[in-house]
Amino acid sequence: MAIGEYKLAVQRGSVGAYALVRLEAVVHDGPLVVETDAIETRWRAAAVFGVTYAQERLRRVGFDEALCVRILEVGWMHSDTTGMAVAMAAYHAACAAFGQPADPGVRRRDDGIYEFPA
Repeated sequence: MAIGEYKLAVQRGSVGAYALVRLEAVVHDGPLVVETDAIETRWRAAAVFGVTYAQERLRRVGFDEALCVRILEVGWMHSDTTGMAVAMAAYHAACAAFGQPADPGVRRRDDGIYEFPA
């Protein structure tokens, strides 16, 4: 079992972005499984996207482990958390749990746009 955690915390003038994702990953037989029962419904799709995106990106560099990922926590704030912020934090937390470096092209730009390259 591996734990991954990432906190996105950015403030540019009066605009902020915040999301914290903590997850655990274990190798198993079968396709990727993402369990989201422990987090609020509003963040589930974004968290699943971030984890799935991480696995798809890492397959391109030879990482092909079958994993079961459990999202343990999504930390958020009413004013600064969006689905895109949660997806970004989940991507980085998944890379950390998988023991793989995050792609520097996956980022939040200074103008607030989130980039998830194809």
